[in-house]
Amino acid sequence: MAFRLLRKIKYALFILFIIGLVAVFYLTSVGLPQAIVRKIEPYLQFSGMVLNLEKIKLSVFEGIVVTSVRYYKIGDVGEPIIQADKFVLKLAPLAWVRGGNGISGAIIKNGRVQFSPSGEAADKFVFDNIFADVHFEQHSRLQILSFATTFACFKLSGKGTILLPSEKSIAPDSGNRVSNNVPEIGSNESDLKGFALLIKDFACSNAVSADVDFFVDPDNMQKLSVKANVHGRHTDRAGFIIGGWNANVYVSDQTVKGNIQVMDASYKGLQLQSVNGLVQYDGKNLVTASLKNIVYGPEIRPGPVTMQLKYDIAAGQFEGHAVTECDLRAFVPLLRSFKLKLADIFAAFDFKRSLPLGNVSIKGAVKPDFTCRIYGDVLTDTLLFKGVSCLLIKVGFDVDLYDTGEKVVIHPLLVVRDEGLARGQMTYESEGNLMSFSAMSMADPKAIATMIDPVVVSALAPFSFEGLCYVNAYGKVGLSSSEANDAEISFNASDARWKMFRFAPCALTLQMEGKSYKMDDFNGSIYHGVVNGLGSLDPLANSSNTLYAISLKADNVDFGVLINSLAGKQLESAYEGTCSASIDLQGVLEDESFYSMKGNGWVKIENGRIFTVPLFSGLFDILGKFIPGMGKFNGKNNANADLTIGNGKVHGRNVYIDGDVFSVKGSGDVYLDGRLDFKIQITFMRRQSLIGNLVQIITLPITKALEIRLGGTVAEPKWELSYLPW
Repeated sequence: MAFRLLRKIKYALFILFIIGLVAVFYLTSVGLPQAIVRKIEPYLQFSGMVLNLEKIKLSVFEGIVVTSVRYYKIGDVGEPIIQADKFVLKLAPLAWVRGGNGISGAIIKNGRVQFSPSGEAADKFVFDNIFADVHFEQHSRLQILSFATTFACFKLSGKGTILLPSEKSIAPDSGNRVSNNVPEIGSNESDLKGFALLIKDFACSNAVSADVDFFVDPDNMQKLSVKANVHGRHTDRAGFIIGGWNANVYVSDQTVKGNIQVMDASYKGLQLQSVNGLVQYDGKNLVTASLKNIVYGPEIRPGPVTMQLKYDIAAGQFEGHAVTECDLRAFVPLLRSFKLKLADIFAAFDFKRSLPLGNVSIKGAVKPDFTCRIYGDVLTDTLLFKGVSCLLIKVGFDVDLYDTGEKVVIHPLLVVRDEGLARGQMTYESEGNLMSFSAMSMADPKAIATMIDPVVVSALAPFSFEGLCYVNAYGKVGLSSSEANDAEISFNASDARWKMFRFAPCALTLQMEGKSYKMDDFNGSIYHGVVNGLGSLDPLANSSNTLYAISLKADNVDFGVLINSLAGKQLESAYEGTCSASIDLQGVLEDESFYSMKGNGWVKIENGRIFTVPLFSGLFDILGKFIPGMGKFNGKNNANADLTIGNGKVHGRNVYIDGDVFSVKGSGDVYLDGRLDFKIQITFMRRQSLIGNLVQIITLPITKALEIRLGGTVAEPKWELSYLPW
């Protein structure tokens, strides 16, 4: 009997095994009958949600699996809020026995969650490829123990809690959400919407990974709570290129705080070696940031920049402050991308010893129209500016940027060099392309001119300065057109040179008005004498050329020093005497041949040894043949001549050299290319004395015979008799 009973039990167990195997096979391939599914569905329901699923199957390796799970918010039409290919259910049998929910959670595979901060479908956040371990709490809360998902190109992992819509927030007579604890949509929700769109846009453009801990109530996004550690590399956004970065972000009670570290970044040519900062959003309108940057560039030493920034979202206004100790040239590409004049100023620096110390403030608005003011000062020493060495430069600047242009005010401006200092101020306005200035300088004018503008450099090219030189300047100039010029510059130099002429001291005033330039009150000392005059440059009517006019008068100039200066070397002969002259000239500045030059004047020499000038050596060779002993003469004499300039030559008339033994009179031309063409006569004794007049009457035949022609050039003069006696 026992054997038969045991055998029956074996058969029964075998049949049960076969039935179980068939049941498992059936449940694995087909799933539970729909009637049983409908009874299980309530255990998977959440308050305010509608569940839709395809099948519930049994998996040998996974357990109970729910496929094609969809959760919809009550009253919504469209895509589900939560969906997944599979829910692997976690069972709690004791809860079933007690009459509760026997399903405590699930493992979600290939899930999807989507919600909108603004309630509009176009603004939805979508999280795809979700793999998560979820715990269900009281039908209205999802406790995500761990998850991994993608949001656009973000790779997210972490944990968090999602509150599901409650039934109390759903109006029974409509299909729309009416949350009792959510305030009316105002500026905050509008800002949140904008922030959401910004996050989505950024996520779609960059590969970023983040580990987060969050709390989300889709019905009240103002209670959003997030802690995130975010990493990114090779990020490119709105011209901002980052090699690598990481951030710790905290979102709570509508406020956002973030610590960020950035390495190897650039923005419109501005190179950032590193950025460390704290960014905060107060949940209403204010965004603040505190940043420490290291900027650098090609062949530019790295330097620090510390910044504090504030931005009022509602008002569209911003302000900030920065302290820098970096090479200003690092900012040149950024400034040039905005076509700012400040870029040219920064690019001209070359810091030799220490980097400049700068304080910069900024404030402005982005709406209704863009405006921005940048102001501060920069102090640096031992540097070059446009190749000019300086001991110290201090620059204060105030820049106004607006949609149609810019205004740059440089004040104060202090430049210290070995020989002296320069200080002043200047203003550049893009409207009209105008530069106004006011300055005083005791430094080398040519060095200061190099720092200002190439046009000023070219104007001073023929000049050189030694010793002290005081310059005062004020007015305005047009950078694209000289029509706006209205300025005055005065010079007072202890020692100045123009070509071969030396003025020590001298002073003049230069006035600019439109295309006209006037030099007034020129006076000075030249070779122990005095000189004064005036001049002008004016546009020539119906022409692109310029008409110049010069009027100069010199008195008691040392004749010997003048000759040495014209020769460019110290000559052996002592010419002695004094020279006085007056000249009035005008012509076309662009005429390099000087053929258009016209004018008149006079010259007078007193008590000079004129005949020792090398030009007269050929004359004494001729006189020595007629009058023995006249081959050399070194006596003092006087000379005068009237001058007329025109047709490419200087015509001398009433030329007279009065000597104790003999005198010379005549007329002729000196061509501007150096050719000579003179006719002179030799008379004996001074004509002002009784004896001299008598001697000249007696020697009249000899005088006629001694008519001499001077030809050749100034460098190689040729003397010959007009009437050859042989």
